[in-house]
Amino acid sequence: MIKILMLSGLLFILPQPSTGEDVPFFTNDNLKKYETPSGTVKQPSQDQSATKENAPESPTQFKNNGNGTVTDIETQFMWQQTDDGTERNWADATSYCEKLSLGGHGGWRLPTTEEFKTIIDPTRQNPAIDTTYFPKTKSAYYWTCATNGKVKSNAWVIGFQNGRMTSDFKTNKYYVRCVR
Repeated sequence: MIKILMLSGLLFILPQPSTGEDVPFFTNDNLKKYETPSGTVKQPSQDQSATKENAPESPTQFKNNGNGTVTDIETQFMWQQTDDGTERNWADATSYCEKLSLGGHGGWRLPTTEEFKTIIDPTRQNPAIDTTYFPKTKSAYYWTCATNGKVKSNAWVIGFQNGRMTSDFKTNKYYVRCVR
């Protein structure tokens, strides 16, 4: 199965796992770039996967709201700009987001794995995110709201070292970035 994600006028074709193994969101091996400037889809040559060397310049995807939040212009998700530096277990991370009041807004929650994919930058590592808009992001794991369907005592985490996703015990402690 594959997943198609459009960011900044580019289509990203992503294979989706059928098991709970450690899975990269974006890697040179599984990311194929399809440009759509005129509404047509072109398949690049085999060696044209997204890397720092051949990644296209794209217009700014984010807006710094100046109040501790960043809005993704394409998805309209509003993100917590920086985490608070505290690692939490999954239940405490969920509660933290639900109680968060930031930038004059409530209604915060842990993001889904799909939502996290929209802020991961496949051309960056350590951290795999645009640090202009998300400064102080740690090259570490961050909780998602998604419980592992096969192991209910686990939830999915996103590694901002390289954009990889893995499942781990909900009792372990990781960082939190909330979304609304």
